[in-house]
Amino acid sequence: MTSGIPSEGPSDRPNKSPNREQNRLASDTTNYANEDAMMAAMIDSQSKADTSDLARSKQNKPIGDVAIDVNAFSYRYPKAGVDVLNIPRWKVAVGERIFLQGASGSGKSTLLQVLCGLKVGRGSLSITGTEMAGLSQGKRDRFRARHIGMVFQQFNLIPYLSMRDNVLLAANLAGNHSGSKERAEFLLDKVGLSQTEWHRTAETLSIGQQQRVAIARSLINSPEILLLDAPTSALDDTNQELFMSALLGHLDVNPTTTVIFVSHDIRLASYFEKTLSLYDIFSNASLKKKQIQESTEKKGDANDR
Repeated sequence: MTSGIPSEGPSDRPNKSPNREQNRLASDTTNYANEDAMMAAMIDSQSKADTSDLARSKQNKPIGDVAIDVNAFSYRYPKAGVDVLNIPRWKVAVGERIFLQGASGSGKSTLLQVLCGLKVGRGSLSITGTEMAGLSQGKRDRFRARHIGMVFQQFNLIPYLSMRDNVLLAANLAGNHSGSKERAEFLLDKVGLSQTEWHRTAETLSIGQQQRVAIARSLINSPEILLLDAPTSALDDTNQELFMSALLGHLDVNPTTTVIFVSHDIRLASYFEKTLSLYDIFSNASLKKKQIQESTEKKGDANDR
């Protein structure tokens, strides 16, 4: 990453057409992790978005008080011999805040990718009353942009966009234009980022600053579901506390937001009303534990060589 490139809004780029700029963004995004490839797909699908579909999608409400409903669901990677996920039945209530723990390689990140529609398995998975398997890839992308907020371990910000533009990008992808600038600035201020620094590009930010931009981005569309994949794993204690304070502050004023917070750091469980082990929701948990143990032992043996 290079540094010192000032932020540019769309109106500051008279020599670049919207299509060129959108193509550049999609091209850069695909250079990152799997989740960022999803963002490029979202950008592509946004140009084809049917606003009536989005309006109907936004009106979908949880059935009763259920935000996440999983029934006889399994997922396995191509050419894999066993399921990574095998969930006979799991329900998460609207507004429930869950701390989900599990060992490395146990399927925590895969579960979050399934919940947000990045991966599609077998069985039934309903999010806020919408069956994910019934949506095309493009509609899953739009649904995710409108209803689900995500924070990844690596934050996945667009390096040449400013703090504010990284947050606004999520609003634009969801088709939320009215008041989005004011809300982005409110969220950046809420997570402790000074207005004098909002113009700085993501590539010039510290890890702690990137983390706070990521949480602001995840909240811009007031998502019904918030999925967090070990977002504090790279943070020191001070920045970890700032992150949790910003998250809990948002939840205080948005009590119906459903949260799945994945981490192996059990110290963070005290922030949540419910703690689950990944094995609690898996079928055949004893077999799964054995598979994880064998996988861990093989990695250890390889490292010892």
